[in-house]
Amino acid sequence: MLFLRLDTWLVIAALLGAWAITWVLLCLYLSAAGGWMRLGRTFRLAGPFRGETWERESARMRFFTKYWLVMIVGGSAEGLYLSVPVWRLWHPPLLIPWREVTVRKVGGEVEFRLGLQERIRLRVRGDVGWFLKLEAKGQWPGYDGEGKV
Repeated sequence: MLFLRLDTWLVIAALLGAWAITWVLLCLYLSAAGGWMRLGRTFRLAGPFRGETWERESARMRFFTKYWLVMIVGGSAEGLYLSVPVWRLWHPPLLIPWREVTVRKVGGEVEFRLGLQERIRLRVRGDVGWFLKLEAKGQWPGYDGEGKV
């Protein structure tokens, strides 16, 4: 059995503690800067989502916040579902009713504005937007600006 000196254990504990603090602060930053924390106050999903979902999606939100291949995006007639299991701290699952969403096409992406008062930007790939439109089943929001989705 390998025995480590006390000072080695202290270094390992300090590194693990630093990693945990960094992870907590990163979760807080992403949630606050990207707007997730603000959306969570109004659109937090209490139960399970009932609709089609796409996992390992990427999305961009405000202030250069990007969720790279960690987001679950879903759609149903009820609204737009967003979840980030990896960053669960300060990132509750969201269900935003379509009436609280505006949409427009920007290049090869689809840009949503989430919350009529919050107006938090969310950009996803164009094909994800197309699938969401199909799942909205007639509840797809009106267009905001130029470009059709």
